[in-house]
Amino acid sequence: MNILKEKLDLNFIKKWQDKGFETIILSILDRRNIKTESEVISFLYPEFELLDSPFLYSKIISAYQRLDRAIKNRESIIIFGDRDVDGTTSIAILVDFLKRFNAKVDWELPVGIDNYGLSMDKVNKWRNKYSLCITVDCGITNISEIKELKNNGIDTIIIDHHSPLEIIPEAYAIINPKCEDSIDFKNVAASGVTFLFIFGYIFYKSQFYNKNILFIYESKNSLKLNLYRNLILIENVEFKDKLPSFIEKIDFIFYDLNNNKIKNFILKFLNNKKCYHINNFDYLKEIDVAICEHIIFLKNLFNLIHEIENIKTKYLPLTALGTIADIMPIININRIFVANGLKFLNKLKNITELCKRVEVDCENITVKDLSWCVCPLLNASGRMGDATITVLFLMDNDNYNFYIQSILDNNKERKIHEEFAINTFKDECENNKNFYNNNLAFFYSDKIHRGITGIAAAKLSSKTNCPTIVAAKEGDFFIGSIRGKSNYHFVEFLDAGKEFLLEYGGHHSAAGFRFHKDKLEDFIIFLKENSHKLNNEIKEDDFIKIDAEIPEQYLNYDLFKTIFTLEPFGEGNPPPILLTKNIKINSWNFLGKDKKHIKIYFNTIKEQIIGILWNKAEFFNSIYSEDKRYNILYQLELNKFNNQVIPQLIILDIEICD
Repeated sequence: MNILKEKLDLNFIKKWQDKGFETIILSILDRRNIKTESEVISFLYPEFELLDSPFLYSKIISAYQRLDRAIKNRESIIIFGDRDVDGTTSIAILVDFLKRFNAKVDWELPVGIDNYGLSMDKVNKWRNKYSLCITVDCGITNISEIKELKNNGIDTIIIDHHSPLEIIPEAYAIINPKCEDSIDFKNVAASGVTFLFIFGYIFYKSQFYNKNILFIYESKNSLKLNLYRNLILIENVEFKDKLPSFIEKIDFIFYDLNNNKIKNFILKFLNNKKCYHINNFDYLKEIDVAICEHIIFLKNLFNLIHEIENIKTKYLPLTALGTIADIMPIININRIFVANGLKFLNKLKNITELCKRVEVDCENITVKDLSWCVCPLLNASGRMGDATITVLFLMDNDNYNFYIQSILDNNKERKIHEEFAINTFKDECENNKNFYNNNLAFFYSDKIHRGITGIAAAKLSSKTNCPTIVAAKEGDFFIGSIRGKSNYHFVEFLDAGKEFLLEYGGHHSAAGFRFHKDKLEDFIIFLKENSHKLNNEIKEDDFIKIDAEIPEQYLNYDLFKTIFTLEPFGEGNPPPILLTKNIKINSWNFLGKDKKHIKIYFNTIKEQIIGILWNKAEFFNSIYSEDKRYNILYQLELNKFNNQVIPQLIILDIEICD
């Protein structure tokens, strides 16, 4: 059992222990390099108010001005997106939102054999019909199409999250974190960027847009003056005896009415300004860090902009779905989107009913529930050729039952095609990856459906234990996907073959492509020559990093409650990997028809705890002895079964204790 337990920063632990935080939580945060005040608070308290300001996007005001003009003049707007969950949720969010403003809006997405992104056919169809095009989850690589739209008098606003090419489209405005130097965290789904866009538009239409807002509070017996404009902290100073230069430019003041020192300051210097009284000043008061004051201020500001609460309730669940389905890391602002989206999800009747149909409990829903049970359903219609039904379902809270049945039917069809593809290739796994030096596998056929290449590649990669590519031949072209685990970015990998790829794009661990059938041999040669880049072979000195070591006396059901305060778990924030040494096995039994799995009952000081060891029954048999004690590496899981929630350990590794 090769493990690495990194040394803890005791100063960090002590600082936050003094503020009332549990040592086990602090140990995990420290080892995951979550250490600054803002990182700790935003991780443990993923409040909506900690979202990035939409006005950090350099062209967003231009986009709002153009959108405003289109709505006011009753211009025809076309919204174009993608067929996957991130694309369909982005379309649903933006279309539904704009209809609230009585915008004259239509929407489209690729259907049937349409390729990803804009096409010249679409451009020609839209000529003389629309004057504004807004792309979501696509557009940043459509250089020629957007130029042609411009030539036809159609302005384009691009809302995307994919990486740009060397040439940037001639769009009216581009809203994409990967095109912004001022945005540090760029791994945001298109649904997240779309939500920020509508959130910013609400603020843009409010009385507070472009105004200088002063937030005054007291900390450590000193007055703090924070100047905000468009949800961005412009300046913060500590008042001593000299007023800051910005004081004459203030439009609004937020302050604690019960603080006499602040009241006297306002009476003396700012008596002619519009003031708002701050509530909730006890929020996280015991923690006493500056970011908590920022949250308090924005909570009060947002309470004055009533539409913000509406978009949170209606669109954050869709944002969470898009973020999870696109396998975005559940950290930074994605954690805020997902945590708040899960909280509001049971308020959407359509999503709630879909969850019921697949026996998912909306009251206690997790990222795993959505990624395993709900997102595949929402993806199914697009995979089978037409995601129109998905968008209609996401926008309809009244007639959703009709759409749900269609979604379930499409998912059944998807499963049939998926199973056919898996069965077509499963016996070739070893020989196939051997051909590519065990670094990758490439399967292709003219008999499989193009819509399931991604999910087939993902499932086959679990059999090949390496990045796996599946391509379907459709007419004169191969359309394919690459999935699996690799330290190398899949889009960068495909970039080396761009001379014969007609299209390619995606993310670190999921990418797609298209090439002409005449280039098949070139593609195979390219894969063989470049497969070494994807090598994930474990070296002898590789270790599994653990998040914390748990002494046997602390391995109990209380530990589950503590660890699950770190939810939502997911990509980029997996359940902590824990180590317990010298533990006794009380009993065990086989699981599964083929007896490949083991269910273990561990004796702990407080209670007996179940552990599940997957696919290692033979190994366990070889080391088990009734008189031995064991070291175990594990993650905690709440297993939902037959309306029960059973705390259990998922055993990653086990060894005899020396």
